[in-house]
Amino acid sequence: TETAVAFDLARSIAERVHAARNRGGFPLILAGNCMAAVGVMAGLGSGHGVVWLDAHGDFNTPDTTRSTFLDGMAVAVLVGSCWSAAAASVPGFEPVPEASIALIGTRDLDLAERERLRASEVGVLGSPAALGDDRLRSQLRALRAHARAVYLHVDLDVLDPTDVGPANRFAAAGGLSVDDVRNLVGALKQECEIAAATISAYDPTLDTTHAVRDAAIEIVREIVAD
Repeated sequence: TETAVAFDLARSIAERVHAARNRGGFPLILAGNCMAAVGVMAGLGSGHGVVWLDAHGDFNTPDTTRSTFLDGMAVAVLVGSCWSAAAASVPGFEPVPEASIALIGTRDLDLAERERLRASEVGVLGSPAALGDDRLRSQLRALRAHARAVYLHVDLDVLDPTDVGPANRFAAAGGLSVDDVRNLVGALKQECEIAAATISAYDPTLDTTHAVRDAAIEIVREIVAD
């Protein structure tokens, strides 16, 4: 099933992330979907925060979504809200405290998912305008109070599809520019160590001009730059 495959993949990713960190390397994961984050966090071990760049909150559970789309539950799995037994089967996985997670660029939410986020301690910065003022710095500093090192997750549909084109079939109107993301990464690196990063959810069949691919390369360069 889709769920079994997702958690099998998470176990494989966890092993490779753990091995890379033990070698002193920087784990950079190119993932087809956001559930890869479960494996990354398991490989990093406890005590890490999460900065989640995505058009979507991925905070649904099987009880709040009609689609049952597993990828839309990735952050909910990270905090222990659903699929707990499956997540516990991934060696090294521990639920992440909600206050250790910041969602940025989030703008396409189901109604029940929106209510779940409001009732949670997860930080949410949805609009690109929020990245240009003190709210971003405040959010990152609040995150640093809970975790000195973070996992950076970049779902490419966080980008504005009118700016660079659709990254995948779930692309939503609005979003961040490539410069927004690069500036955010720079600000994050001033506040926290980035322990691992994922570039996720790229559909090359929609990227006819290769603009999304080129944007992803720019973002990766910013992440790994000294």
